[in-house]
Amino acid sequence: MECYLRAKLILGLIVGVFVYILLTILRIDFALPLAVFAVLMDLVPTIGPVLVGGLAVLVTMATSPDKFIWVGIGYVVIQLLVSNLIGLKIQGSQMKIHPAFIIMLTVLGAYFAGILGFIIVLPLTMAILGIFRYLRDTTRDGGFS
Repeated sequence: MECYLRAKLILGLIVGVFVYILLTILRIDFALPLAVFAVLMDLVPTIGPVLVGGLAVLVTMATSPDKFIWVGIGYVVIQLLVSNLIGLKIQGSQMKIHPAFIIMLTVLGAYFAGILGFIIVLPLTMAILGIFRYLRDTTRDGGFS
């Protein structure tokens, strides 16, 4: 389970850095607080990045209305890059699961349990794998006496 959280924190930090760079280049007010919020909300599966992007677009519309389209496009590009290129590699390496298996798990979780299955399938898988690894290690070392 801690592997899943570690992977999510790393991905959140990557998103936060990208968001900060984007907002700084565009000279958007409140770049640092929005980047920190992006880090925190990236821990919330599925809906977190949407909330962050929406808030950033609203703040940009209030402070620099001529740039809100660029902020929206930037957030979409960041999420696509992190989710499709970086995310699977980091999650796979931290959780010691092949990225294709992660994709398969999320698709099956969404198919069988909808959005809830999509959200909980990876943490649940990591918990089950952790239990099996613990049992394997304790029985191999002569545990369960």
